[in-house]
Amino acid sequence: MRTAAGSHGNRGVIPDVREIPKWARRYAQTRAMPVVIGLAFFALFFGGFSLAGLLARQAWATGRTLPVVLAAGGMLMLVTALVAFCTRGHRLVEAIAQRYYQGEGSVSVGMEAACGPRWLGGLVGALFAACVVGSIALGMVGWIPPQLMQPVSALYCVPFIVFLALRQRQRTGLLPLLWPALYLVHALLVVSGALPNAGSWPQAHMFIATLGYGLLSALAGHACNRLALHRLRRLAGNEETVERNDDSE
Repeated sequence: MRTAAGSHGNRGVIPDVREIPKWARRYAQTRAMPVVIGLAFFALFFGGFSLAGLLARQAWATGRTLPVVLAAGGMLMLVTALVAFCTRGHRLVEAIAQRYYQGEGSVSVGMEAACGPRWLGGLVGALFAACVVGSIALGMVGWIPPQLMQPVSALYCVPFIVFLALRQRQRTGLLPLLWPALYLVHALLVVSGALPNAGSWPQAHMFIATLGYGLLSALAGHACNRLALHRLRRLAGNEETVERNDDSE
């Protein structure tokens, strides 16, 4: 392809074509389906921890030992699964997401893998799981009121999500940081009383902050991804037009 195409009315096309690498990287970084799939897994963990915590609180209130032990055993299994998912789960998530994007082909822009050693993800996942179990235990004995569970969870959920976002920044960019930002704002609004009490289901604030804002962040990334794909296709069409014009000379 020649560096000038003014004689064929294509002046100004070449600078656009040179933007292909930029939009290809943006397209690759905003493939949000892995976030959606990851959210689905975290929804299972969230539901499991919530159910185990609810059963444990009810058993604790009635003085029954066996259900408390069973709930504790279930939490231990969830902690183990969560640590394993934080360490190696990205392979499963990427494999599932690749099936969704297979119709669009593959893209490689020389992005690095996750920053930091692999064991670091497992360590942070273990600390996060310990915080989840600890907050549930404190809620069982009444030290954390149910209506304050979401603000308390922000103390460990926000750093955890920020860690995951920064660890994968070469792959996903910084857009996923929208999730912890909204999570933190929600917690501040709950503490200040600006948001109404969740009533008979105080877990509603947790549900909104974890899954709601996570899904909103993923949808924002998906919208940017579709825009980048549309832009790439237009640039690829312009490049093909210039090549055909050059071949005809």
